[in-house]
Amino acid sequence: MILDLRRAGQPDSEMLLVWRNDPATVANSLSRKAVDPDEHKAWLERVLDDADTTLLIVEIDAGLPIGTVRLDRQGDTVELSLTIDPGRRGLGLGGPVIEFGVECARQVYGARTVVAKVRPDNQASLRSFARAGFANEGADPSGAFELLTFSPSPPRTAVIIQARSGSSRLPKKVLEDLGGQSVLETVLKRCARIPGTDVVVCATVATESCDPIVEIAQGLDVPVFRGSERDVLDRYMRAARMVNASNVLRVTSDCPLIDPDLCGGVLAARREKGADYATNNMPPSWPHGLDTEAFTRMALDRADRLGRTPDAREHVSPYIRNAPEFRRANVPAGRDDLRRYRWTLDFPEDLLFLRAVSGALSMPMEEATTDDVLALLAEQPRLAQINESHLID
Repeated sequence: MILDLRRAGQPDSEMLLVWRNDPATVANSLSRKAVDPDEHKAWLERVLDDADTTLLIVEIDAGLPIGTVRLDRQGDTVELSLTIDPGRRGLGLGGPVIEFGVECARQVYGARTVVAKVRPDNQASLRSFARAGFANEGADPSGAFELLTFSPSPPRTAVIIQARSGSSRLPKKVLEDLGGQSVLETVLKRCARIPGTDVVVCATVATESCDPIVEIAQGLDVPVFRGSERDVLDRYMRAARMVNASNVLRVTSDCPLIDPDLCGGVLAARREKGADYATNNMPPSWPHGLDTEAFTRMALDRADRLGRTPDAREHVSPYIRNAPEFRRANVPAGRDDLRRYRWTLDFPEDLLFLRAVSGALSMPMEEATTDDVLALLAEQPRLAQINESHLID
């Protein structure tokens, strides 16, 4: 039996109401009262829109709902509550569901403490929480519940940079020289400065042509994962497993001006919004070449299981970006004129542009901020013309 979690949605409303109004559930609830259907509908709408609440459906056997997990955030503490389908109680599901809920609280909210409230006479739930490692702190202030606590390990955020040598438009582009070092080295050094991250990983391909990529990464003490060239989603999933990442920031190696602070802002937006996924290009508003994506490990694993199209396998995030079950966040530029810049590397003209920028900056490219580059282009607008023919509307 394999457990899985997905976010609840409006189509789950009737099922949730049946479970909530089961007599045993009512007896163990805060109010000990059945819920009116209209009240339930209004409650579900509020919960689905609340960044501080996550309501999850627990599934087994590839899509059979068997319960719920609810997470309510208050600062660094998350309260966990669960419901098991009345027809599946007594099967030992409580412990695994609790563990899944704790991991979700860790990934989505970065919870330092997870708490639960259980009525003293609900011995089955008390035993399930105890088996999951929760400590019983005694009665809560109301005296009606036992207060249970658990401190999960801190979440681990990995910056995973995909890199390969086999680009069709500009072969070996990430090995090109840029201000005295390779494009890849510049990207790796910039990513090492992203706030809120624990490790930088280079995810490359298990072919001899990518050996120079491995040498560059290892020279900077960056862990390397080698996997499939075409199935990049699988490569990301396995790289995340290798470093035990609970959250992932995706960066591509052809963006030598990737902005560490902007990347940190995307990570923070995902956590603050209680989202599974965050980016800065829904819709695009930053210069092309600053795009980044953050997602939880659970979202990545689910995309790996369910995202089966060629596009999903090659581009990593299409399933997470499009499936209605995920909560998403975006970090806009806040101005309308930045999309006219192209700072990525796909064509020879892009390389000419990046080399011209590198030569004109007053500091090494790896240290330049987005504002530094924008100021330079304002002073020397001709530089942006070098590769403007490749701008995408």
